[in-house]
Amino acid sequence: MTIVCLGWGSLIWKPASLPVRGEWKDDGPALPLEFARQSKDGRVTLAITSAARTSRTLWCEMDSSDIKAAARSLATREETSLKRIGTWTPHVGGSDEHAGTVGSWARARWLTGVVWTALPPRWAGEDGRVPLLRELVDYLRGLAPATLILAAEYIRKAPAQVETNYRAALLETLKTLGV
Repeated sequence: MTIVCLGWGSLIWKPASLPVRGEWKDDGPALPLEFARQSKDGRVTLAITSAARTSRTLWCEMDSSDIKAAARSLATREETSLKRIGTWTPHVGGSDEHAGTVGSWARARWLTGVVWTALPPRWAGEDGRVPLLRELVDYLRGLAPATLILAAEYIRKAPAQVETNYRAALLETLKTLGV
């Protein structure tokens, strides 16, 4: 059994307690990603949102042979509930609207399971709300220095292959802010 985890943000450079094996590979399924989630710590993070353009995700094998255990591990790493973790297996299918894309990709690789973070966009405390670019830029400009450093780290470290509609403008904003 081969179960893998999809990633596009901090999981790549900071898996923490996530039990992954080997290196992250850059040929994961293409999913619609955007900097559209305001995190608890003030960062602006990537989320799957139908309003975004698609980007190739990354993936890594998990040290788990059970899809439920893999999902629990990812939920723990992401500090979220299991309902915010996407899953796919060949016999059950998937748990959200992107499972078809994930499943087609996984079947071609003979995988037995896939997990991914399925946190929705969130802006100003409202789940499902995708911020406008202007809101993101204003938000970055208004951050306290320590929080701005965290936000800048995430935006810069996100894999280069994740090309979103907002990324270039956010990087330019960080440059003008001297971060």
